[in-house]
Amino acid sequence: MLAAEDGQLRREVVDLQETPEQMRERMARRVAELKEEKERRRVAEVNNKLEKRFEQNADELRKVDQDLKELKLAYERNMQLVEKQGIMQNQYECKYNDMQNRCCSLS
Repeated sequence: MLAAEDGQLRREVVDLQETPEQMRERMARRVAELKEEKERRRVAEVNNKLEKRFEQNADELRKVDQDLKELKLAYERNMQLVEKQGIMQNQYECKYNDMQNRCCSLS
């Protein structure tokens, strides 16, 4: 019984081992996958560089992009000024209320 089980396990191990033909097929599939991945990366890089070249050579696009950046910057600055003005208004109101309270307590 032990010998039969040992023989079966040995056959399973042999069956699990790759034949040289299976190994070549597996390696060929892997090479094809790697080539496809390399080509996808190359195409993506080429497209990226073409887009950058277009953006750099398109004067009108660069101008519009610069104008947009300037508008965003102006908007952010104005929002900061509005916030600062609100803080100053609150401080002024607090000081005014303090003065009103002092005057009312004196009379």
